[in-house]
Amino acid sequence: MPRRLTPFLAAFATLSALSATPGLADVTADEVWQEWQEIYGGNGISLKAAQKTRAANILTLGEVEAVVTFPEGTMRARAGEIRMEERGDGSVLVTFTPTSQLEIRANPKDAEPVEMDLQMTQKGNVMVVTDAGDGHDYSYTVPQATLALDAFIVDGVKLPVTLAAEFRDFAETAHVGARTGGLRDIEVNETIARTSFRFTAEDPEDKAAHVEAEGVVTGLRAATRGRFPAVVGKTFSEMQESGLEMALELEHDGAEYNVTGDGPEGAFAISSASAGGAFRYALDSERVTAHGESRGLRLELSGADIPFPTVAIGAEEISAELSFPAAPTPEPSAFSMALGLRGITVDDVLWSVFDPSGQLPRDPANLVIDLAGKARLLADVMNDPAALEGGQSPIEVDAVEIRQMELSAAGARLSGSGAFSFRYDSPDQPVPVGHVDLNLEGGNGLLDTLVSIGLLPEDQAMGMRMMLGAFARPGGGEDTLTSRIEMTEDGGIVANGMRMR
Repeated sequence: MPRRLTPFLAAFATLSALSATPGLADVTADEVWQEWQEIYGGNGISLKAAQKTRAANILTLGEVEAVVTFPEGTMRARAGEIRMEERGDGSVLVTFTPTSQLEIRANPKDAEPVEMDLQMTQKGNVMVVTDAGDGHDYSYTVPQATLALDAFIVDGVKLPVTLAAEFRDFAETAHVGARTGGLRDIEVNETIARTSFRFTAEDPEDKAAHVEAEGVVTGLRAATRGRFPAVVGKTFSEMQESGLEMALELEHDGAEYNVTGDGPEGAFAISSASAGGAFRYALDSERVTAHGESRGLRLELSGADIPFPTVAIGAEEISAELSFPAAPTPEPSAFSMALGLRGITVDDVLWSVFDPSGQLPRDPANLVIDLAGKARLLADVMNDPAALEGGQSPIEVDAVEIRQMELSAAGARLSGSGAFSFRYDSPDQPVPVGHVDLNLEGGNGLLDTLVSIGLLPEDQAMGMRMMLGAFARPGGGEDTLTSRIEMTEDGGIVANGMRMR
């Protein structure tokens, strides 16, 4: 966990300081500006204006600068002017200079220094801030915004790199509660109708070697809500102790990306598309939860290293979820994890490599794993990521339930469920105690087909059948096998009531 803000989060926060500061509303512009400085200051962001002038009901801030400092560099955003107008109806109208600049300076210990200069343009931006009684409400709209890379410099050498992004119909609404006990309740909702980008880069020593990328994301939605401390702690533990609770949700309705290029190995092209996706993240003093999914995926590859004109892979859905304790605990705490690869397909050009006669069923493949249980977190991985590098697991599993397990492909399907507890007679060799129930459909048929097309020798198929006969018994349907595998207290293994060890 970064000691203050991750570079990406800091970058967005810095830009926000000049364009979309969330909900710091009050009846006067001076108090709005003061609150901005307090909130961003509490997040480690210095927000200052070189000039500050007042004319009747209008406060004008000139040469506004926001600076984020992190261990190996800085980010600096500049806007020429911010204008705050008290409209006499309890609201403040805020407008920003259409163009602002962002400078990133990184000096990593084990890499060359990097400099990036970007320019953001926002046409027709308008923010309205109102007093909501229990806090402040605001709305912010930008019909069109662009972000362009002016310079990308590595170790003092400007590289031939370009980046241009466009954002259409950005809208944001928020409610920021009054500070209570050093905490603020905040809820922010954002939408962007269309986001597009284009990126190019050349090899400075070989201009024939280059890469180009472009993409579009539609229907982007983001929601942030939670309770935030007035002063962000330097470590995750400090933030937890201060009462930090937050939840983040990101969704989109579709995305397309295309990458082309040429290099030492020849030309290549990659294109991908998604029909939608989502990411959710939540944390509080006890737990961290993350979930990601992408739907309707398609990936196409072509290039000199690929022995086909185009290779295409698809998926109905790819998802992953993880929930675990946020800090070490003396007693086991609940955890869960899940992985889903559903509806995986490959084009016939790949199938024809090993099954030219089309004997194998080409149904979409699936891999689903859903686990839950209890475990102790032995190391403070949120504050010390290095704890993951020692080679020893930072988690001691007390019990695990296999809620769902499924693997299906080429006409066969293996499914199962079960539960185990773990006894730690020695730290390096936990002893599992419990059982798993397995069900295999179409297994013998798959072996027959693999032998028929020459992918599996007959003697190896016979050995696999013998092994299945030892561990499984016929099920209720055609070409179905079932098995219960038990792990006993004395370290033994029992398959369908027969002791195997």
